Order: sequence, then structure tokens, then C-alpha cells
Amino acid sequence: MGRFFVYDPECGFETYTTAKEAEEAAEGILEEYRDNAGDGWDECVASLCWGEIREQVVQTDRRPAPEGSSFDEYWDFGLKPVVPDESEAWNEANTRCEVR
Repeated sequence: MGRFFVYDPECGFETYTTAKEAEEAAEGILEEYRDNAGDGWDECVASLCWGEIREQVVQTDRRPAPEGSSFDEYWDFGLKPVVPDESEAWNEANTRCEVR
């Protein structure tokens, strides 16, 4: 899963590897809303967003269910920080330093 996301009620939730990709995707979706706004803006445009995923749900426990349970196994889940790999952090730092 990418570390960045775009959410739009019309298209759903999608992940991206870089912030730039997510921002460009959100801008593209906004442009589609703008192009279709001849009779007024779609109210869904207010829910369009992009951002960084800070934590994600992971399985933290899996064990046999207690005797007499209606389940075979007991599972539990918790939030875990998303840790970018070093090359991704390096690429983002250098992208921010580009001369424009």
C-alpha cells in the first residue's frame, strides 16, 4: 500500500507512492468536477481530499477460540505506524528541493 491517499466519494479511496502523485490525482479529480459544474457544483466535491497515511490496521493477535465459542479463532487488530523506507524519504526530500 502506498503511503499517500486520495479520497473522493465518486471514485473511492486510492493509495499512491508519493505525495506528488496523490496531489496530482486529487487535482485531476477536482478538474473533472470543475468541467462538469455547468449546472452547479456536485456536493461531493467538498469531500475530495488527499493526505498521508500515518497508521494502518494490522493483525496483532491470532489464537484458538475458547472452548464452546462459535468461532474457531480469536483475532485482534491494532494500529501500527506506517514507516517509509529510506529511499522513499530521500526521494521526497530531494523533490522538495528542486529549483523551479
